[in-house]
Amino acid sequence: MKSFEDLPPEMLSEIIAHYMSNPEEYATARKRRVHTVKIGLINARLRAVALSRHWEEIWSTIYLQWPKNLIELYVNRVTKGYRVYLDTREGGLKNNEARLDYCASFLTEKMDRVELLNVNIHHGLFPESLRLALQTPAPKMRSLIFNLGNEVQNFNVLFNHNAPLLQSAHICAAAPLNIHSFTAITALKMKIGHETIGPLLTALAVMPQLEDLSLRGSGDTFEGVVFATERITLPNCHSFSTRHMEANLIAFILSSLALPALQHLVLYENTFCKNTGRITTMLPILHTVLGPGISVAPSAIRDTLFIEIQPYRAFLKMPGFHLETDLAPLRTVSLADPPEVLSTLLSEFLTRPARHFEAHPTELVIRLNINKTSRNENKTSLARVSMLKLMRDIFTAYPSVHRLRLEGRVNKSLASLIKPHNLLPDLSELEIGGGTDVDTFEDRIRGMFPELFQARNLHITCFRSELKPFSAS
Repeated sequence: MKSFEDLPPEMLSEIIAHYMSNPEEYATARKRRVHTVKIGLINARLRAVALSRHWEEIWSTIYLQWPKNLIELYVNRVTKGYRVYLDTREGGLKNNEARLDYCASFLTEKMDRVELLNVNIHHGLFPESLRLALQTPAPKMRSLIFNLGNEVQNFNVLFNHNAPLLQSAHICAAAPLNIHSFTAITALKMKIGHETIGPLLTALAVMPQLEDLSLRGSGDTFEGVVFATERITLPNCHSFSTRHMEANLIAFILSSLALPALQHLVLYENTFCKNTGRITTMLPILHTVLGPGISVAPSAIRDTLFIEIQPYRAFLKMPGFHLETDLAPLRTVSLADPPEVLSTLLSEFLTRPARHFEAHPTELVIRLNINKTSRNENKTSLARVSMLKLMRDIFTAYPSVHRLRLEGRVNKSLASLIKPHNLLPDLSELEIGGGTDVDTFEDRIRGMFPELFQARNLHITCFRSELKPFSAS
């Protein structure tokens, strides 16, 4: 048997590959420092292989909170590009000004070889030297993650508008950054609010290669619905998503874009209540703002539709489309809208989007993750919605369903299928979540709804579910 000293270079390289195979083991600055330094401490031959150009990527990731001598050691082992991480709060407060000046000097000198830059700027820790360093041209940069504290102002230029290879950018900043010169971007994630929405739309107009656009709200409130007069066409964008964004802003953005290649659409809205006491949501105008400009391309598989209703949240999912509305912000407000408005909005939410995308699902999954509403519960809770009427609206909208899977308050769902008899005319399979007592659950179901099973020839399957199957309402 050969000793470790006698192993050929190819096998030593396989050992290094296995050692570096789990990114979780070196996912932080400290872990990476410990994990990579160990490679050179086993023996000279393994160290020599690790220092070869084949394994240069081990040393190309540099955290600027490391000691200077360690950073310089890694820099000297790299002949190509760097992946650089900077958090202005890391590295301790001792000699903080000198440390940040060193970071600025490093970026100024090495920016022409930086391929990935991840920067997290905190309030009070953004000296002039670092501001100037981040305006250094970055001719090889391909990926950028840039977090700028909300309190930081008067900074809007990155890399002196010179990053011609930049393809992926994740930007979180309250101050508007000028990114219109980065025309090669294919994936953009961005936090937007009052100050940033205008500059973003200007930049999108000159990003024809953009494929993936993901926007996150800043928490700003936008009073009134405003529709754009013209749409910006993104011919290659196949994925668009909004998260934690108020309804009026989503409506404005959707009316501003034309996405002819769209394949995946995610809309996550936060509802809110204006001074009038009226619920503000994009749902009543969704068909208008989507219109001909936003249409998800037909999917080869769009057979399953998933719906979930919680007390203050509702989801609708199908391949290529995810719509979510969050009523939690309304818990503590007094509404002028009558309870019927909420029922109408929810029905619109669960039926119109799928009709807009011409979905004809053969399988429908419904999770009613709500309990009987209490008397003192806020009237924005979806537990107050008439589930019998809502289920009839849903079943009317999707007559193509063959298989129905129910969890939670299944009694209202089943009751809605008794009359009128023409709902879900092709239904042949019924799956019902029955808590933990599955053995006797089917008999209970048949006993509670004899008329349903006399009128329909259904194959029933019961399964375990953590949701309570019945409600007293």
